[in-house]
Amino acid sequence: MIARRTRCALLPLAALAAALLAGCAGGGVIVSPRDRPAAGYHVVVYGATPGGITAAVAAARAGSWVLLVEARTHIGGMLTGGLMISDCVDHSTKGGLTRAFFERVGWKLEPHVAEAEFERMIAARAPRLELLRGRRLAGVELADGHIDAITLDGGTRIRAEQFIDATYELDLGAMAGVPYRVGREGRDEYGESLAPAVADDRVQSYCYRVPLTGDPNNRRRFERPPGYRIDDPLLEFAKQQRLMLDEVRDLHSLFHVRRAVNSKVDVNSNRLGMLALEGLNWDYPDADQARREEIEQQHRHYALSYLYYLQNDVATDPYFAGESPSVRARLRALQAEMQSWGLCRDEFVDNDNFPYQLYVREARRMKSAFVLTEHDVRANVYKPDSIALGDYPIDSHMVDRDGSGHLWLTPARRFCIPYRALVPPNVRNLLVVNAISASHVGFCAVRYEPTWMAIGEAAGIAADLAGRDGLRVQGVNPNALRNALKRAGQVIDR
Repeated sequence: MIARRTRCALLPLAALAAALLAGCAGGGVIVSPRDRPAAGYHVVVYGATPGGITAAVAAARAGSWVLLVEARTHIGGMLTGGLMISDCVDHSTKGGLTRAFFERVGWKLEPHVAEAEFERMIAARAPRLELLRGRRLAGVELADGHIDAITLDGGTRIRAEQFIDATYELDLGAMAGVPYRVGREGRDEYGESLAPAVADDRVQSYCYRVPLTGDPNNRRRFERPPGYRIDDPLLEFAKQQRLMLDEVRDLHSLFHVRRAVNSKVDVNSNRLGMLALEGLNWDYPDADQARREEIEQQHRHYALSYLYYLQNDVATDPYFAGESPSVRARLRALQAEMQSWGLCRDEFVDNDNFPYQLYVREARRMKSAFVLTEHDVRANVYKPDSIALGDYPIDSHMVDRDGSGHLWLTPARRFCIPYRALVPPNVRNLLVVNAISASHVGFCAVRYEPTWMAIGEAAGIAADLAGRDGLRVQGVNPNALRNALKRAGQVIDR
């Protein structure tokens, strides 16, 4: 650390200021370059989610040689997969790479614009930052709590000093033997008032966030999905519980719809219209890849079937033949209004204009020495080793179709996310970005891309610090990390 500080101090003041400003935007000079390792990398990040990208960029900007590995061909997770309204109530809680990203693409964004910006951020750090797409984790070489290397499908072996798990599912951490939790803790475990009385293995629902447009020049009409049936059992719940309600007349009354940009809307589930399949995702976190793909396909089929049904069949469905004239009139109005909506032709152009990424709101959560709980996001919000701020309400979608599990606690307040929540208890050279150590309730205030991006930047810098000084990630000095984050423009204190 002494040598590093000396090198920074020798920079002219104006040059240092310029470097820091450029670094916040993902470009500019390297803070303190390291020589490339003879074999492997200083840091390997698995998962090119938004948090994984900021982790990789931050580590490379600090001076490490970094490899970012993504199992899919497209990068960016949910910010390039249909989530067009960023989940950030207080923009002042975000700085560094996170703020720079959103200032470029907007806090209301288009998926293809977000993907292009992520690509630019990564390319700006070449050759110190490499991106490997379409390669999935196959194995972890672990000895005495230290990851020596990972193996990808196809047999590629990759060595590194430090590793970062930036998947939504904690796939690297789980394979490395990191303890984790799936589901909800009982109320007594951490004394959380919002937890269920009894623990279970249920996770909140997943869905595809499908961008829609009313622009006739960009609109693609919903096509009949292969295997579509008007009496599909997956549509039964929507018919029974949602479409009969008096409020349902158009898209905006049926779903939670927020206007984005360029005549596009961000469509999410609400109490009337659901793109989620509650209860059919409980085995996803620990499932193998084949089962996960089956769940993804089921959710895709349901979303496309539901949208096609609303646009073409809801008004004439024999299911409603015995209903009152007023109900039938509302359904005719709904179907007519749905004719003006469709998929966006300029999004997901190599995937039939449908999102790449299933919205995995919650999967595995690491369990470490420190667990972020309801108390840490509502009452005991200050943490001396804070590396990022959260600002969103505790928000959980339903875990089952009986309506259980829904949480929405406002108002939001700024709370600290400590470095301890990123650190496994039993692996010396691994940090976790998304699936941090938190209870279900605590996690429901953290699980948002801008917050994960801020956590990612902290993880990238921490990995660089640990590698430089030959430390375990558990031995990184929180004050040194916090000072580095402040220099990078990150917001870490309330």
